[in-house]
Amino acid sequence: MTSTQKRDLSAEPGTPSDRERFDAALQRARQLCAAREYCIHDIRTKLRSWNVAGDENEDKIIASLLKDKFIDELRYASAYARDKLRYNKWGRIKIAYNLKMKSLPHDTIAEALQQIDDEEYRETAEKIVLSLVRSKKGNSRTAVMAKIISSMQAKGFEFELSVELAKKHLTTKS
Repeated sequence: MTSTQKRDLSAEPGTPSDRERFDAALQRARQLCAAREYCIHDIRTKLRSWNVAGDENEDKIIASLLKDKFIDELRYASAYARDKLRYNKWGRIKIAYNLKMKSLPHDTIAEALQQIDDEEYRETAEKIVLSLVRSKKGNSRTAVMAKIISSMQAKGFEFELSVELAKKHLTTKS
């Protein structure tokens, strides 16, 4: 065969057909989604890494997963928000930013953030501030407060909450 002739790869013995590759990718995606939550963005990334050819095949697989409830973006966003607060100690701002990077709709992100328990959120922020108050050493109360607020904002907590808790616990410490 010359280099100018096109090869029909699906006609070669032992090569899976496009349909078989599609079915295998769909089955693999279903197994992944059954094991843990994924969003559409994550599944598209996986499909591309598996060399699933064409946007049409990606769209068909995604549609099938959505129809069969293997993917639910609100369910994913809610679990993501809850887990990032509990295990990574992230605030709402950082959680929202990371969900936005996964191409989730604004309404879905907003609803997931509303589902975060306010009491748990505040307790988490308070524990972080207490830990920071104990560990931060500065020349002045102002320098320590600035370091605490900076650390809290890096974790994605709101400025107002950070200031409030820093003032409360720096006053208690003195």
